[in-house]
Amino acid sequence: MAHAVLHAPNPRNIYIIGAQSSGKTTLIAALKLYFEDKSELASRAMTAQKPYILGEVARRVLQDHNSTGKDVSESKSRALELQTLILEAQYEAENAIKDSWFISDRSGVDAIVYGKCYVGESGVEKLLDTIAWKHLEKSLRDSLIIVCEPVDAWLKEDGLRFMPKSRSARTKLVSFIHERFCDFLSTAGFQYVVLPNNLLELGSRVHFVIGEWEKFGEKLG
Repeated sequence: MAHAVLHAPNPRNIYIIGAQSSGKTTLIAALKLYFEDKSELASRAMTAQKPYILGEVARRVLQDHNSTGKDVSESKSRALELQTLILEAQYEAENAIKDSWFISDRSGVDAIVYGKCYVGESGVEKLLDTIAWKHLEKSLRDSLIIVCEPVDAWLKEDGLRFMPKSRSARTKLVSFIHERFCDFLSTAGFQYVVLPNNLLELGSRVHFVIGEWEKFGEKLG
C-alpha cells in the first residue's frame, strides 16, 4: 500500500550520513521544513507525526572535549577515544527519543567509518564490540540510510574536522571517506541509498529522500 508507512504511529527513521561537507545538515534542515508544511503533506496523503530532528552529536562531543579534527588525524589513541565517545553520545541521543520517529544528522556508522580511516581495523573491532554500537545497529537496520555523495564545490574547513588545504587533497580525502562508508555498509549487509552529487538543488534533494523513504516503507510493509 503506497502510503501505509506514512500513516503508521512511528514511521521508519531516516539517517542522513556521509563524508564531511556533503550537504547533510542543510538537507536535514530542509526536511524539517518539509514535514512542517501541512499543505505539502496533505498533497501526498501523509498523516504521520512530524519527525524529531536529531542533531549532530559528533560536533558536540568534539567541542565538549576541546578537540578538533587535527586530534583525530594525528593521534590514533585520541581518535579511538573520541569515536567511542561519539558512539555513546549517539546511542544516548537516540535512546532519549526511542518512542518517536526521527531524522538523524549522522549515525553510529559515521563513528565506525572514521575509526577505520584514522585508527584502522583494530579500532573498528573495538568500536563494533561496544554496547552502544550493538543498540545503534538494530535501529539502523530498520531505518532508511541515505549516504550523501561529496560535492566538490561544497568542500570547506569547518574548524572541527581535519581538511587538507589544497582542493585536490580535499577531494581525494572525502572521496576516500565516502568509499569507506559504502564499503562498510555493503560488507555489513545494510540497505542504503546514495544521494548522488549531481543532484544539487535543495528541493530536489528533499524529494529524493522522501521518495526513497516512501519506497523503503512500502518494502518493509
